[in-house]
Amino acid sequence: MVELVVTLGIIGVLASIAVVNVSPKQHFTTAPPDTTPPVISSVAASGITRTAATITWTTNEPANARVDYGLTTAYGSQSALRASLLTTHTRNLSGLTRNTTYHYRARSTDASANLGLSGDFTFTTNP
Repeated sequence: MVELVVTLGIIGVLASIAVVNVSPKQHFTTAPPDTTPPVISSVAASGITRTAATITWTTNEPANARVDYGLTTAYGSQSALRASLLTTHTRNLSGLTRNTTYHYRARSTDASANLGLSGDFTFTTNP
């Protein structure tokens, strides 16, 4: 703490200025930005019917959830986004064609907008 007191005399009139509690410069450090995407694991398809399937997976940090799916690894369709940041994820796919093989991958984005993608998986709807 630094204390400064100044007294001025101007034609017989005194004025005092006091500055107290002046702190020296303070230094702040910030954490580096998060640039690591969520790690996706335990990807699985279950509840497979003629026209629907459920995809589940986990992430190592809270993240949102969406599934890319389609007839090839170009996918072409996406599930609805679940925007909640969780570590256990479930997305339901519906409107599928019976007796058809689908490719899919899980995708999750963390709070710092880092996107994690799983590898490619397949399931076949029931006849």
